[in-house]
Amino acid sequence: MDTRRRWLWPVLAGACFALAAWLMLRGEAEQPSERRVDQVKLPRHATRDDFERQEQRRTWSPPPPPAGTPPPRPDEQPVARDPLLLALPIGRNSSALVVEANALANSPAGELLVQCFQQRTRGRGLERVKEQMGIDPLKDVDRVALWDDGAMVTGSFQGFPWDMIAERHEVTRYGEGGTLYRPKPEAFPRADGGPGGADLVVGRWRDQLLFFVDSEEAAKEVMDRLEGRLQGGPGSLTEDMAYGEFYGTLDAKDLGELFPDDDPGLKEAFLKGAERVVLHVDAARDVGLVAEVQGPGGEGLGDVAKSLGGALALARVKAAADGDADLAELLELARVNRRPDGRFGVELALPLEFLQKRLSQCEPAPERPTAVGPEEDGPDPAAAP
Repeated sequence: MDTRRRWLWPVLAGACFALAAWLMLRGEAEQPSERRVDQVKLPRHATRDDFERQEQRRTWSPPPPPAGTPPPRPDEQPVARDPLLLALPIGRNSSALVVEANALANSPAGELLVQCFQQRTRGRGLERVKEQMGIDPLKDVDRVALWDDGAMVTGSFQGFPWDMIAERHEVTRYGEGGTLYRPKPEAFPRADGGPGGADLVVGRWRDQLLFFVDSEEAAKEVMDRLEGRLQGGPGSLTEDMAYGEFYGTLDAKDLGELFPDDDPGLKEAFLKGAERVVLHVDAARDVGLVAEVQGPGGEGLGDVAKSLGGALALARVKAAADGDADLAELLELARVNRRPDGRFGVELALPLEFLQKRLSQCEPAPERPTAVGPEEDGPDPAAAP
């Protein structure tokens, strides 16, 4: 399986959660939101609250230097780091996204999404997570990180069923504070009945981080980054990028796969001029999204910005002509913001009132039919209420 594609979709789905909710819940046409779009806070830079949160997250201390090593110079003193950011892959163009799950769940927009989720799961969604995982996702999960071939969670894992995990995994200690859980082949049969149907390795570091990767080698790399044995360039997400309820970076090549085939010129221009997209979402009240396209700049990125701006304008006109008021309203909330340095951003502003209208239309998902054995009769359809 292509692991880059495997993790790209959760990344994009999480980053565009508001848009996904709208697509699921489209109903009859409504009047445009009363709140002006220009009053929605767009996350173009970190706030004081973001800086305070960054400071609180610096809980990782560098390991002491080996005995006999000269002390570092004042300008080379090691600094405390955020362990989650430190654990992410090294490389400017690696795709990675962090969701501030606890902050989001306690925001007005997040509460609406939780209510909608509970309604669609008939009030059983969160309870199922608690029963199966032993944790309350609204209280025990702090952050969730996704990257090309892995996922990570921070929070409180005291109720996590480690004993049950150990029964189906080989447990080994690694490094100073790491534990690896490798799946036992006989515990995960393949679809044809043979052993070895799972390859997901679970990693646990100092009861602070829980992560899932595709191989033991990848798990050890995460541990080595956390314990200072593996060093390189800056990680895929640096601390100055850690603001908002969602933040991350997406490789332009990954995003290029999402361009429609009916406009190959736009896709070609994007891949030629863009290197990565840096994403930030503020959901403290309304939902504001800024996706900044970065690259060598110059004429290539300028052409992409013009093309995307024209595509948005054309889509608005087409939606209005087709009588699709919902889509037309959504497109009115999106814009392309060009900047003097050659970069540009795609911005989306969703007022809370806009989300309230859409998410008020949540309905329970249809019940799955109960399997009926060969010797049993199914329920009488005529007896249904």
